[in-house]
Amino acid sequence: MQGNTGKLSAWLQLIRLPNLLTVPGDPLAGYFLAATCCGAGFSLTVVYTVLASLFFYTFGLISNDLFDLREDRQDRPGRPLPSGRITPLEVSAVAIILVIVALITAAMTGRLCLLIAGILVFTITLYNFIGKKIAVFGPLNMGLCRGLSLLLGASAVGMAGITCSTVLFAVVLLTVYIAAVTFIAAKETVQQNLGSKRWWPVFSIFLFLVPLCWSRDVISHTLSAKVFSGCLIAAALFWSWKGGDLLAGTPAPGVVPAVIGRFIQGLLLVQAMLLSLCNWPAQIAAGMLILIFPVFSILARRFYSS
Repeated sequence: MQGNTGKLSAWLQLIRLPNLLTVPGDPLAGYFLAATCCGAGFSLTVVYTVLASLFFYTFGLISNDLFDLREDRQDRPGRPLPSGRITPLEVSAVAIILVIVALITAAMTGRLCLLIAGILVFTITLYNFIGKKIAVFGPLNMGLCRGLSLLLGASAVGMAGITCSTVLFAVVLLTVYIAAVTFIAAKETVQQNLGSKRWWPVFSIFLFLVPLCWSRDVISHTLSAKVFSGCLIAAALFWSWKGGDLLAGTPAPGVVPAVIGRFIQGLLLVQAMLLSLCNWPAQIAAGMLILIFPVFSILARRFYSS
């Protein structure tokens, strides 16, 4: 019984359990932004895009650890793969199953979604295989994986959904935000002064906030909806600013991974902010992400995020 529990714990560590909480918000934000822009009604096909995103994200995480096994044996020997709690063969088998199931799930939404899914698989594999080794390209490659995850949700609305300006602004926002976080995480095991890099996540939100909110595709809100959006915008900015503040000076190596987890947790606020700009029932989804926010903190005490 203890062996089974230990194996399960190892897998939960491998898939970065807290991080999975941030995945559904990408396709949900993409779908509701696209539906709002196009005047489309709610459809349960968005569920397929959420499931596909979860499968793709998990595939990306575990295959990344597979590619990093040699480095992790030296720098992170306690992690599931280098410690031997999970074998490379097991991870390879699960990764193949995940990508196949993800593509099938995406195909259930339609050909456009399957096309975006295929591009996403290529982007994930490119990052894990060689992209992360290239200084500037790697972080942008990682960010694009998140941007495509949002676009996957928008594809459920059709071609008009993935080409509306609000959706494209949101794709760029997520791409740049995650790229900024990846730049910071690049040498998280090395003690260094991050300089202005520590402010890049909050700057990325602020930089794309104005065009996103003023996009002609965003609907006019009631006063209560505007207040809700304003609170989420302020929360997302403050959370990312605080993360940058924690990285002042030359933080110890152990501090940087914790703040990386904080930035990833902040995605929930960014996604909720995007959802708050949309038609009903997107506000319900935004509220659910807010409720999930403290759960991330609880899980992060046991499972690492970076």
